[in-house]
Amino acid sequence: MMKVLFPSMPEFSKEIVNTGRQLEMDIARGLAVFFMVLVHVQMSFSKEDIVESGFGGLIDFLGGVPAAPVFMFLMGLGFLYTKNDNPGIFFKRGLYILLAGYVLNFFRESLPELIDYFTLGTKESLEAAIEGFIDVDILQFAGLAMIFFALYTWMSLKWYMVLYFALIFASMNYSLQSIQTEDYLWSAITGLFWGSSEYSEFPFLSWIFYPITGYVFAQLLIRCTDKKTFYKWLFLVSLLATVAGVLFFAGVLGMGLGMETELAYYHHDFAANLVFLLFVLTWISMLFLLMRILPEFVVNQFKRWSKNVTEIYFIHWVLIGWLQWYVYPETYDIVVFVILSVIIFLVADGFSHLLAKRQIKLI
Repeated sequence: MMKVLFPSMPEFSKEIVNTGRQLEMDIARGLAVFFMVLVHVQMSFSKEDIVESGFGGLIDFLGGVPAAPVFMFLMGLGFLYTKNDNPGIFFKRGLYILLAGYVLNFFRESLPELIDYFTLGTKESLEAAIEGFIDVDILQFAGLAMIFFALYTWMSLKWYMVLYFALIFASMNYSLQSIQTEDYLWSAITGLFWGSSEYSEFPFLSWIFYPITGYVFAQLLIRCTDKKTFYKWLFLVSLLATVAGVLFFAGVLGMGLGMETELAYYHHDFAANLVFLLFVLTWISMLFLLMRILPEFVVNQFKRWSKNVTEIYFIHWVLIGWLQWYVYPETYDIVVFVILSVIIFLVADGFSHLLAKRQIKLI
C-alpha cells in the first residue's frame, strides 16, 4: 500500500531517451477537442438556465481547464518533440497560423453577417462582421506562440531561461490588463497581446504561460527512464498542489481564478496560470495511469482526434457559425444540445478524417 501511495523516486537520464509520440498526450488532446466542441455548442445554442445549471457548469468546466490550457501546454511540449526545430520554419508557420485565424473568423462569423448586410442592408450586421473578424481566438494565439518559440530557438538560449520570459510576460500582463480599448483597430492590435477588450479571447500574455511550461515539462519527460513512476509522483504532488492553490488563492486571498465569467477565463492572470497548470499536470498524469484500462478502439479514437485537431477545430466552428443563422441561438434545452453536439462533432470528425486520408491539411 505504501509503495502505491509513495512510489520510488523517478529517474532521469542526461541523454534523450523518451522520444516519439506520447500516448497520454494524444489522449489528453483528443479529450480536449471533444470537450471544446461541447462547450462551443453550449455557448452558441443552449438557453441561459441550462448554461447556469449543474449540467451546464460541468460542460463549462470540461471545456475550460481540460481544453485550451491542455492544448497550449501540449503545444509547448511539441516544440521540443518535433523532428524539425528550424526557427525559420517555426516563424513562417507561426505567421501562417496567425493569418489562418483571421481566415476562419471571416468564414465563420464575418461572411454570414456580410451576406445579411448586402441582402437586407442591416447596419448591425456590418458591425457584427467587423467584430467577428477582429476576434483574437486560439489560432491567433498559437501563431504568436510559435513565432515566440521561433525567436527563442534562434537565440540559442538555455532551455530553462524560457522561465524568465514566463515571469516577464506575467508581469506585463498584470501591468497592461487595466488598459481597455473600444476602437476596432486598437482592439484588434492590442487584443493580440493582452485582454484589452471583449474581442480578445486568447491574448498572448495571459496564455503563453502554458506553452512555456509545456516546453519545460518536455525537458523532463524526454529524459525520463521510468514514466510510470514519474507520473505516479506527478499525480500525487500536482493533485495536492492544485487543491492547496485553490484554497490559498481563492479561499485565503479571495482571488478569482478565471472561472467566474467567460471573460475572466480568457483574461486570467498569473495566479490562475499556476492553478490551471497544476490541474493540467494532474489531468495528464491521471490519464497516463488510467489509459491501460481503456479499450483499444477508444484509444484509437482519441489518437485520431488528436492528429486531426486543427481540421476538427476549423470545421466545427464553421458549422456553428452558419447553423446559428438557421437554428435559433441560445434557446435550446439539454436534449437539443446533445443532438447538436453529436451532429456537429460527427460531421467535423468525419470531414477531418476524409481530409487526413487524402493528406489534405488546412494549416
